[in-house]
Amino acid sequence: MVKQLIIIAPGCNNNPNCGTCQAHSQSLLIHTLPRLFYLAFSQDNIPNAPTKGRTPLEILNEVLISHLSAVEQRRGISFQVIAEIISLGDKKLNSRVSQAIARYTGCLKELLVEGVRSGEIREGLDLDTVTNALFGIIQGLVNIWALRNYSFDPKEKYVGLWNIFREAIIKR
Repeated sequence: MVKQLIIIAPGCNNNPNCGTCQAHSQSLLIHTLPRLFYLAFSQDNIPNAPTKGRTPLEILNEVLISHLSAVEQRRGISFQVIAEIISLGDKKLNSRVSQAIARYTGCLKELLVEGVRSGEIREGLDLDTVTNALFGIIQGLVNIWALRNYSFDPKEKYVGLWNIFREAIIKR
């Protein structure tokens, strides 16, 4: 959990109103963010190799499974960090997280655009909305997994969610 990463000022006794501790936690998050978001929202999860006959939706599915694996290995910490950053209200931290997520979702959208071009995904969809829905599916799944004390395999639950999502966007 993120709170385990936060530095508490001497004599604070973990007082939530301590301005010193909040400053320490923000500083720690600023230094921790690049690595956490590289691991969870990295463009490295987007395959750079030729598709070798794979469709854009197959590649997108592979990317999301890779993302889930990265989050699972860190027990959902990236989404917990997002929640912590939002609660701190620091505009600089919010901006950095927003930029990292925007880069990642931009890559997802590119795969969706390619799916439309190839005829695999139907035309006329608002791809920004589709991208946000896809990101929300992953974030929601990881939140439920964390709240249920990591008691299930998120990749198994993902399969059903992916099938619903896929059916909603494919060209018929």
